[in-house]
Amino acid sequence: MRTVGSVSQEFVDFVVEQLEPAGSILCSRLFGGVGIKIDGIQSALIIGNTLYFRVDNDSRPDYVARGSEPFNYTTRQRKVVVESYYGVPEEWLEDSENLCHWAARARAAKRPKATPRKRKKAS
Repeated sequence: MRTVGSVSQEFVDFVVEQLEPAGSILCSRLFGGVGIKIDGIQSALIIGNTLYFRVDNDSRPDYVARGSEPFNYTTRQRKVVVESYYGVPEEWLEDSENLCHWAARARAAKRPKATPRKRKKAS
């Protein structure tokens, strides 16, 4: 079985097939896994054969209610939790129509606003 980073190509192919009705799908290497753009918008990740969708404050509670966990990884110093991506519940993977519904929400998820940096005063 061929792999892309830590992801099996078979799983990537399955996810792409399930997501085809959601729009134009583009996969690329990302964080040792696969990033998925839907209609040109970064919307999902596959890491370690887990699909993660982008969430925002409106959709996050739906994932939490289903017991989904945010994407996380560990560096040498600490554990990093990425609250903008949550694991897709397994039952959604088998239902392409429902998966595409959540993919559309992931594509539309609002990115958190960047905090403006304070400018240093010129001396």
